[in-house]
Amino acid sequence: MAGTIVPNSGYAGGDSQWDRVNYIGEAPTYQEPEGCIGAGCRDSSFTPLASTTQGVALMHRGQPRSGDLSMDVFSTPTFIGYDAKRDVLIKRVFSASDVRFQMAPGYDEVVERYLGRDANNYDWYLQGGFRGFNDWVASATATATTIDPITLLPTGTREIDAHYGSEFNSAEFNVVLRPHPRSDRIVLYPNGEWHRECQPGTYWSFLAGVRYFNIDECFALRGTEGGLSPTYYSAHTDNDLIGLNLGTEVTWRDRGWELGFHFKVSPMINTAVAESRYNGDPQPRFVDTNVAAILELGVLSTYRLSEAWAVRAGYDISWLTGAAFAPLQRPSANEVDASGTVFFQGLTLGMEYRR
Repeated sequence: MAGTIVPNSGYAGGDSQWDRVNYIGEAPTYQEPEGCIGAGCRDSSFTPLASTTQGVALMHRGQPRSGDLSMDVFSTPTFIGYDAKRDVLIKRVFSASDVRFQMAPGYDEVVERYLGRDANNYDWYLQGGFRGFNDWVASATATATTIDPITLLPTGTREIDAHYGSEFNSAEFNVVLRPHPRSDRIVLYPNGEWHRECQPGTYWSFLAGVRYFNIDECFALRGTEGGLSPTYYSAHTDNDLIGLNLGTEVTWRDRGWELGFHFKVSPMINTAVAESRYNGDPQPRFVDTNVAAILELGVLSTYRLSEAWAVRAGYDISWLTGAAFAPLQRPSANEVDASGTVFFQGLTLGMEYRR
């Protein structure tokens, strides 16, 4: 077939699948991707049959929307607000944002399986990803002359100790489309050796799938006054979010390394559970279903050590809205407060293996 002219097609010979599908009209056929052979394979852009990345995610969790946990009551105008119901001047002394988290390590994994190439010269992959096991724990203390609590702690509490724990897990399953890499080039080095290298350039990839996200929290308050017995209040929330996962990535490839910027959006349905205890006695348990969303931005750099192995490092920031956070729950409201918003950000480090 090489050298045969097909009228009005612009085809001047060639036997690649791309030429045959687009100029001759043949149906696309599945072919196992071929690996790189010879010197310079570290820089080859061959299509891997499968790949996996295992690593660590060092994440920071922001504070939820500030929720007042206690207030000072004053008779002098040193105040920041006025409570009309109680006809008192008030000043906030303690809120949920005063309990601050530090960085917490977690696990990060991505697995891909090559499916084939379509008529538009895109490679199709099945991709599974998991990030989680991050566990944040923090505590804080507030004292005041007189405290009028917003929680169930009694009026007159002189000191409050707060303990806050939070953890999350995220899993996703996607179909990914990437442009098929251009043919490698053969380069003659000054030392007289020939090396096989990828063609530098920029390309866009796209993904669509489903995502599951869970965030589980516990919050405990202990109030004390003089020699009286302490008063305890605790709240627990659990959020199960599931929905679509849509994203895109632009990647710049050069010899031996890649740099990519990605964006994901996940409209989700959240089933939130809130339960609490006061001095050990369980309070009413509430369950609610609401709309939530996750936005994610990130940058990822890959440096290839060999044909099979690579080192990956990145930075991600995520925004979650529509979740129930433990410090914001008020048992007297008789419902779940699922209006919380929080940011996650951090570094990812991992090793990639492909074949």
